[in-house]
Amino acid sequence: MILMIGDSNTELAANIRTQGFQALLSSDYSRSADVINRGVSGFTSSIWVARLDQLIAEWSLKPPSLVTIMIGTNDAALPNSTLHVPIDTYAANLRTLVQRRSASFVGTKFILLTQPAVESSAHWKDVFQNSAAEAYANRCKQVGSDLNVPVIDLWTPLQGVPSVLDDDLHLTMTGNAIVHKQLLASIETSYPELAPAKLPRAYRDIP
Repeated sequence: MILMIGDSNTELAANIRTQGFQALLSSDYSRSADVINRGVSGFTSSIWVARLDQLIAEWSLKPPSLVTIMIGTNDAALPNSTLHVPIDTYAANLRTLVQRRSASFVGTKFILLTQPAVESSAHWKDVFQNSAAEAYANRCKQVGSDLNVPVIDLWTPLQGVPSVLDDDLHLTMTGNAIVHKQLLASIETSYPELAPAKLPRAYRDIP
């Protein structure tokens, strides 16, 4: 089982109409592994830490083989926003999310995904700025390096690329395709034993 936690970009990744990256990954793992989406719109790393005991209890009987954590967009909101989480707190929260799950789910692998780039449009200019997104993405990469956990940098490849953000904040079909490609490549490189081609398929005895 693959468990994906995050904010709205993860929640929306289940949308088949926009070919969300979780929907695409579920297709890759058809009959091999369940891909569970626990992305929640508006969530920050602090909210996830507060919900950590609940999440661990939910999966205690069947720990996931892989957990992906894509969080940071809301954390990086400007300090005047109620969403804002200070960058040092954000980094500490990422460490907690990985380390406490590692202790609870022995053998579970982890992949961190940085937040994507954002466009500082008129609609979001008082809440989100791309310079803040970059800083939080860089801190996520540092946490991954410190914990020896693979990190997928989504800020850099989505920076200034047309048609990857729907409302200057959320992923379009093109953006989802980029995330899916990078996520699958990261699994195949970092955890080849969990790659779709390496897992047994259910009901192989049925013609």
